[in-house]
Amino acid sequence: MAILGFSLLSLLFKAAVAALLFEAVRIVYRLTFHLLAKFPGPKLAAATSWYACWFNLPVDKSYVKKLPELHDKYGQLFLSVT
Repeated sequence: MAILGFSLLSLLFKAAVAALLFEAVRIVYRLTFHLLAKFPGPKLAAATSWYACWFNLPVDKSYVKKLPELHDKYGQLFLSVT
């Protein structure tokens, strides 16, 4: 079935490419141009929102238990939010 001359497969492919391009641009922005990019920390956590989820999915792991290890490795930061 064609919608305005485009096949459904073509539209799905273009949507997938656009979504991947958007994510790539967002990751580059978060790692280089964002105001918090200069602060130390895991780059995966800075690039995506899935970092905390990775530690919360297994039953025996927890992101809260990972935080002291991250503080030991990267130091503790105190940010003022106004």
